[in-house]
Amino acid sequence: MDTHEQRKEVAEKLRQEASRHEILFLRFFSTVLIDAIELNYKKPSSFNDVLICLAELIDPTCEDLYSDDKTHAWQFKCSSCGSTLDCMDDNGESTIQLDGVAQGVSYCPHCGARVVEE
Repeated sequence: MDTHEQRKEVAEKLRQEASRHEILFLRFFSTVLIDAIELNYKKPSSFNDVLICLAELIDPTCEDLYSDDKTHAWQFKCSSCGSTLDCMDDNGESTIQLDGVAQGVSYCPHCGARVVEE
């Protein structure tokens, strides 16, 4: 398993644990982490928040805010940083291609967050 896959797996486990319940025996640990981790200027207030912040540091994710918007069909807008990307050139060709085939945006070009479905 490569490092990228390992990071995604660890981040997913942290997100799942945060959505289930707080881990009581690690609660004391969260106070230390709460002071150490501030993601997007939002200070975590619970251990669940700490796990989510850790997951976002390991494998940051975002959504394409324009995915269902017909007016911006050839644009990408990052839900994490707000950056936009035009995915069509002046000739109407896709600017993101792999072996000549148009591709969707996989990562935000500004903040590097991995694009996930809603």
